[in-house]
Amino acid sequence: MKASSATLTRSRNGVTDKRAALLKAATELFARNGLQSVSTAAIARKAGVAKGTLFVYFETKEQLLNELYVEIVAELVGACKANMGPADSPKERLRAYWFGFARWYFDHRDAATVKLQCEISSVLRPEMEARKDAMEAEMIRTYFPGLLERFEGTLMRYVNYAFIAGPVQVLAQMEDKGEIEITEELLEDIFERVGKVVLI
Repeated sequence: MKASSATLTRSRNGVTDKRAALLKAATELFARNGLQSVSTAAIARKAGVAKGTLFVYFETKEQLLNELYVEIVAELVGACKANMGPADSPKERLRAYWFGFARWYFDHRDAATVKLQCEISSVLRPEMEARKDAMEAEMIRTYFPGLLERFEGTLMRYVNYAFIAGPVQVLAQMEDKGEIEITEELLEDIFERVGKVVLI
């Protein structure tokens, strides 16, 4: 599956939004070079805007990173719940969630890389982490009632998340190395194994 960066949003008159262009450029540069190595000047240059334009939208590089992170999480959460319905069975909802996550991850490899980089760094502000937690918790309460209580505590929620996200991340790494081809049949097989663990 082909990797791509986040889609640029456009303003009503069809002109590319400069803020979106800056976030897209930042995503690509951070994914390839790491959070610390990328300057605001490089982001502005790649976005095709004047150096000072970045500071019209973001006071600092840290603020840009935090806002980019929350937008990535919001897009991922939207992809995960896009095909879930409250009337679906738990397995059907988990299937929609997992395939939404997997397809978003494979199609937005740069954004997925930046998300992980942010989470293992010290760049995220507490309020941004709280916004991320709130988005995820709202989705879980809506589509997987009782799951938060079942996996009480931050550690157990992360462990449960690892059962879902871990296989996708490994598949992406193996695909990047040319070791496998990701097919629908392979994804279906892996989901069946994931479901047996998560839906016990």
